[in-house]
Amino acid sequence: MRMIYQTLLISIKLFIVHPKALVISYVTHPLVLFLNIAIFYTIYDHSNTAMIRGYTLTQIIWYFNIVHMIKILISNNTDHRLSEQILSGELGNVLLRPISLFRFEFFNALTLRVGGLIFEVIPEFLIFTLIYPPLFLDFQSLCKFIPVVFLAFLIYFLISYLVGLSAIITQNNSSMRRLVFTVASILGGGMIPLDFFPTPLRNICEALPFQYIFYIPIQFCLNRDTAAGTDIWLLTLSTQFMWVVVLFGLCLIIWKLLMKRIVVVGG
Repeated sequence: MRMIYQTLLISIKLFIVHPKALVISYVTHPLVLFLNIAIFYTIYDHSNTAMIRGYTLTQIIWYFNIVHMIKILISNNTDHRLSEQILSGELGNVLLRPISLFRFEFFNALTLRVGGLIFEVIPEFLIFTLIYPPLFLDFQSLCKFIPVVFLAFLIYFLISYLVGLSAIITQNNSSMRRLVFTVASILGGGMIPLDFFPTPLRNICEALPFQYIFYIPIQFCLNRDTAAGTDIWLLTLSTQFMWVVVLFGLCLIIWKLLMKRIVVVGG
């Protein structure tokens, strides 16, 4: 717990000592919101309809607002950090720490996202709400969203950890990092709602964990009918937890296999 507390303090200090980046985000992101409002208002007005693919105008605008906030809540540099440690030879020193590599990276990612929640997500949510109120949102949907997005963070962290471990074989996983993030964004509904995908592609998305990072959590926050009911919420949590277990198991197996390839001078 002491390490978590210290790491959290460091992450908070990082946000405080770089206020210009926060100010820029507070200015630019509302501008993106205004652009989305103009674009989707034109689309809905031209279509002469109040709903497209089950989304009202307010919901589709807020869909992309929530995508942005989820990216802040789940983003981590675990894959990059592991790659740098492997390439620089620092991995040997890291393995000598009294805490495991996995736990250290997890706590680092978690505390950084707490800082992101405090300094980015909450202020921007309030700004977005003042500009374009989320009339669909209620307390129950928000309570459902919170644990679902936390499990989304776990899923993405485990994927990032696996990508980071790949550097032991590939030496440089920068291309793989970009590829995985792009695939996760597209097939997870981070670029466009999965409702607009053709059925064959949608079926592929449903067989992968990526939709549980973006699309599914957003459905609960938007309070859509497809996410209504406690049964659906519990099923989503159980499915996300299953993916967490599967990915964590893969991390353990792959770590043990890759450790045989690591040679530490003097160790």
